[in-house]
Amino acid sequence: MIAPVIKIGLLAAAIALPGIAQAAPAQLSQASLAGHFAGRAIGFVTFCFDSNNASANCGTAGSVPVQFNATLILAETFDRNGNACGNFTISLAPVAASAAPARVLQEANVVTITSFDSTTNTAEADFHNFIGGKCNGAAFDNTGAIAFSQGTLHIAIINNGNQLESMVKTDAATDGSIGSEILGWTSTRQVTGRR
Repeated sequence: MIAPVIKIGLLAAAIALPGIAQAAPAQLSQASLAGHFAGRAIGFVTFCFDSNNASANCGTAGSVPVQFNATLILAETFDRNGNACGNFTISLAPVAASAAPARVLQEANVVTITSFDSTTNTAEADFHNFIGGKCNGAAFDNTGAIAFSQGTLHIAIINNGNQLESMVKTDAATDGSIGSEILGWTSTRQVTGRR
């Protein structure tokens, strides 16, 4: 019976020792986001449709909400001022028992950091999604672009600014067809010049 008591005592002593805890992460700045990131998202999105299977405003009587499993691949570029532009492809597969067809969308994503907290290395951001248009670095050329949705993000910056953990907080389609959304992703900084 002595051995377990000794083990517990050593564990308690180790927990109490200063210096055992992890060091706080380095404080980053908004400018540290500058660069190219790529990642993948998974989650769920609910879209609303009318009786002809066309997009419908979720607030319209008779609209039918359909939940989809969502997988998204993205690549985006941030500048030092907290602006980003990227492209993503999202595949939407209806959940079980739905007769809705699977869908694939390609969109441009324009992000603006609205607040950055260097003590927690987190940021809040606004985003706008478009069908069409193109990115020139972190800038968006809206020639031929059609607005699809807009919303807000929460971003945690980790691994010394080399990884972003992002979560959609709000997302409203221009036609009101997005009912709800749970979508989060990890993006990793892409290092250029390596083969």
